[in-house]
Amino acid sequence: MGLICGSQSHNYDNAKCKELSDNKPHFKRNNIVISFKNNVTEEYQNFNIIESLKFGKLCEHTKEHILIDNKYFLVSDQPVDFEGKPLKESAIYSSYWKANHLPLYGMAQPNTANLKKILEMLLAHSKPVLLLNLREEPVFVLAVNQNAENAVSYSIRTKEEVHDCIVSGLTEKEANEQELTLRKQVLRYAATNDSFDFPFYNCPTKEPYIYNVQYEDFLITSNEMYSRLQFEYAGLRYFRWCMPLYSALSEEQFDSFISFMKPYVFDVKQTCIIPAILIAKDKRDERCTTAMVLCSLLYGNVFGFPHEANSSPAKINPKKPCYEKGEFQAIRSLVSLLPDGLLRKQQVDVVIDMCCAEGQNLRFCILHAKNLVSKLLENQQIKESQEAANKALQYLDRYFYLICFNAYLAEQARQAFNISFSAWMLKHPNLYRIQEQLNLFPKKGQALLNECIMVEDTISQEERLSSIQNLSVANFQKVTGHLPLYGMAQPVSQAVNKVLDYLINVKQHSQVIFINLRNDVSVEIHGKLYYVSNINDPNKQPVFFNEISHYNDMESLFNVESFRKQLKFHKDDNNSETPDLNEIMTTKDIFKTTEAKFPNQLYYHVPLPLNYLSNENIFDSLIEVFINVERKYKESSIPRRTSEGSRRSSTGNPCIKSQAGKNLCRISNNSSTSSTPFNPAYCFFGSSGIERTTFAMAVACLYMYQRVGFPPGTLPGEQERISLFDAEQSMGNFPIVRRLVALLPDGYQIKREVDFVLDSLFEMMSTTHFHMREMILATYNLARKTSDAETKKNFYCQSILLLERYIYLILFNSYLNLEKNPQQKSFCQWMNTDAQLVGVHDILNNLHISETEFGHIKINTLRDRWRYLNERKTGDIL
Repeated sequence: MGLICGSQSHNYDNAKCKELSDNKPHFKRNNIVISFKNNVTEEYQNFNIIESLKFGKLCEHTKEHILIDNKYFLVSDQPVDFEGKPLKESAIYSSYWKANHLPLYGMAQPNTANLKKILEMLLAHSKPVLLLNLREEPVFVLAVNQNAENAVSYSIRTKEEVHDCIVSGLTEKEANEQELTLRKQVLRYAATNDSFDFPFYNCPTKEPYIYNVQYEDFLITSNEMYSRLQFEYAGLRYFRWCMPLYSALSEEQFDSFISFMKPYVFDVKQTCIIPAILIAKDKRDERCTTAMVLCSLLYGNVFGFPHEANSSPAKINPKKPCYEKGEFQAIRSLVSLLPDGLLRKQQVDVVIDMCCAEGQNLRFCILHAKNLVSKLLENQQIKESQEAANKALQYLDRYFYLICFNAYLAEQARQAFNISFSAWMLKHPNLYRIQEQLNLFPKKGQALLNECIMVEDTISQEERLSSIQNLSVANFQKVTGHLPLYGMAQPVSQAVNKVLDYLINVKQHSQVIFINLRNDVSVEIHGKLYYVSNINDPNKQPVFFNEISHYNDMESLFNVESFRKQLKFHKDDNNSETPDLNEIMTTKDIFKTTEAKFPNQLYYHVPLPLNYLSNENIFDSLIEVFINVERKYKESSIPRRTSEGSRRSSTGNPCIKSQAGKNLCRISNNSSTSSTPFNPAYCFFGSSGIERTTFAMAVACLYMYQRVGFPPGTLPGEQERISLFDAEQSMGNFPIVRRLVALLPDGYQIKREVDFVLDSLFEMMSTTHFHMREMILATYNLARKTSDAETKKNFYCQSILLLERYIYLILFNSYLNLEKNPQQKSFCQWMNTDAQLVGVHDILNNLHISETEFGHIKINTLRDRWRYLNERKTGDIL
């Protein structure tokens, strides 16, 4: 087969392959050890058992051999040009390129000899030269070939994706350790034969070359190759910057980049020489382009942008956005929040166009992936379309973070980067919330209709509280005590009439306020409820709408006759007939039909996500409902009702005296009383009347109790004692919660009041077996017990999201206790000012139940939770 760099190639013979491929355990021979005992020498040999091995091959006509880590082959990273053809020796200088007017250079995966030529050329004009290695995947170079002109590097590949890199989100330290671990495996596997040989593929379609790799010195890692050059070239500085293939960098990766670049950037004032940056990759792709953009943004904010980047930016027309210019919904929201947001976006766009003149333009990548999704859906390629959609969202996420990073640089470059990028993001928590809008081009009208199917809503009929017989609605309940708060599942028109009659005529409420908590569209057809699903979703789950405008657009379509005629219905064994569409009512229409008979009713829509995620806007929206109701009826507060069992002070607040004689009581924030009779009933409903309804009722309870005073059961010593396994965790005393309580004024009392409300809600609906606080530990234990990896991840993520919602209730109660008038400062404003200053977002950015378990599941940070939920959007329409 010829010679490669002076090393003869050969193949495994058939006998050796047969010997290695049996199922017997394999051994590695160690050197002979001689011991001396009682003047007698004893000679023996150790054998280390190697775990069971797997064998494979890349093409049919080759022989099987041992696989690294039971799945990987070593395949060459032959330098290629932009057309994918191997470069000749004379073309080595075309394997690297200059990005723009700045000293930024990209370089295909080099070998030692060619890298030295490039470094000598760069160091002649600029010192230092900063070498950035973007490759996370392990890369190896044979020592016998490393100084040859045509030496080849090798990286791990799978048979299914032999031309793609193996990237799994490792840090710099983890990537270096993985290289050493896999090299150790190669040496161990090579030791199973007498010649210590291992196969290396120069071409995936041809037989592998066999090289001797008996010792670590024979196989050099990329980290060793780059690091050792720093001793040979005094002006060279090396940094391994592991970068994801498509999505944005983690905030820690941004921080490590700034930490590495900071001393060299600010040293320019003394040397007057801008450091040259050499970026090493296996080929010119999105990773290399993104690295060049980030370096250009850093240099632009420190040394100045080109003129076109700082010219007056054009305003964005939200009615006619230009997607080729990156004017997506999430980007428009981001620009509106950032100082000089349009200018920061324009600077990023100019730099992208300069760095991507011959490579990948990020904005066009987003559009290309979006168009690919449409084509795949037209061809009914559901799985492929979902993969393309995820790739498009990853590109959009990367574009989003480039603008955020540029805003950070613009602010911190003048301050010598006093704070890290991750700390800066925590100072702007609203930026995390925008990531909920990372939904590309939601469809409307006919385009939306083509992907919709109506599914009968059986969830709303799952009865657990025995209320259907009397009120025709499932899970109807009232909060324990005197508060006028009710909850139920999604009602039909008949149920609405019965509930109104019950609340007004039986319970004697003056008004009834219905609050719809669903963020998916449902309609009633002949007494049955249906929801909108995606026709391509095999599980036929509801389509969730993140924006209220999209929800309203979809709901209004049901009043268009042409739209009704084209509706498609899901048919199964229990529902095989298409219903008559002459009588179809949306949720809003259902409550309009009862206005004539019951004029004292109001309908509000406050969409809550089903996946337990919390944010400040939800709390503000619910408070706004109460304020609007009171304003509508010219009232400023809710009337006080003092139960016989409540202990109150002279001001009407619950009070108890401690042993020291001091009052340990919570004072109501608003002590005014109603001037006219006002006895409204607030009725919340979701799909089942359990998860979302319980959360909204908990928020309402805290809001009302802060105004009328908490009843007995919230002060020290009044809690019911429990004797259970893991009682501390069942009571919500997780380490992260204790840390939060220690930060908040009167924090322990604040938490007791939240626990009192949640316990009260559970008392009225115990048959549903849903207790928001106790479900945190319950789902966590399910994650620990299950063996399936995907199920384990989902249970653990659910427990963290429930923990986040519990923490938000504590924060909301603290806000109500501290702010006298919620109309002057909203909960969102309080979180971004008062709470942010004391480090509340540091807690939200590191949520965990146990610091030792499930460390491999990335869900603890704000960004990770939004990413997880974006991936889990059920039935989402792109």
